[in-house]
Amino acid sequence: MKRLSKLVGGLSRNPNSVKYYVNTCSPQWIRVVAEVKKVRDESDIDIQKSQILQGTMGHEAVVIKIGDSLDMDREYATAQHVKTFKGFVKFFCFLTCDDDFREFFKGKRQTICKGPGNRMKVIIMPFFQLGSIAGFPWTSGNVSILRSCLYVACLCYIDAFKTNRFIHNDFHAANILLKQTKESKLSFSGGITTTLKSVRPWIVDFEKSSIGSTTSSTSKEYEDFRYDIAKLFYMLPTLVPQVDRSRILNVVTFFQNALDICSDESRRDLGSLIDANVNIAAT
Repeated sequence: MKRLSKLVGGLSRNPNSVKYYVNTCSPQWIRVVAEVKKVRDESDIDIQKSQILQGTMGHEAVVIKIGDSLDMDREYATAQHVKTFKGFVKFFCFLTCDDDFREFFKGKRQTICKGPGNRMKVIIMPFFQLGSIAGFPWTSGNVSILRSCLYVACLCYIDAFKTNRFIHNDFHAANILLKQTKESKLSFSGGITTTLKSVRPWIVDFEKSSIGSTTSSTSKEYEDFRYDIAKLFYMLPTLVPQVDRSRILNVVTFFQNALDICSDESRRDLGSLIDANVNIAAT
């Protein structure tokens, strides 16, 4: 992406956010195209913690996440920790301003930020045209792409946990975005290489994520990680109704019983297991 130059008269950089590169994401360059979250009535707005907007920044299509909770700060900070790992969405920037994210549920706002301040927090991230695994039209003709994306996403998650004790804590199909790629292979630690099928997965949504504080994983960290990665497959038929439920629990059982999910042997076995048990249900 071409970085935008700093605008004279733009919003001030938050003094507590010196790593957030606010000068590359001035609100004056951002336009709202659509509101992603919908509400049925006014009372539903009050229970929302954030809003997701589709928009543009200059000539770039972007996703704009806005809110006022500390979860936004934690999400951006976590994204900075994992941005060097394969398969994690790289955010463009974080900024704060004077505005109310609750006003963005009525289809009337095309711009963000009424002025300088810290009442509303804003994260700008890339727009993924293919959407998520949960929203993609999977069929028996493209199920090999689904299997590949699930396997690659798991390998990326495992590498981040092994190296940085990263736990996503909300790992499911709607939080794995898809992007077309010209890459044919992707390599991981331990000499593991997997073939890409023209689409590559990218993990997103770090509001609930955590980073371990020591260089060695505690038993609780490992169990939380094991539960979270197994949840991807446990919830898969619910979020992707096309998936055949009859064999998917074999993958869940693998995560529950494996002595060490992060071992080279387990990671290789996982690829074969996904190929054998992730199928599209007959119609």
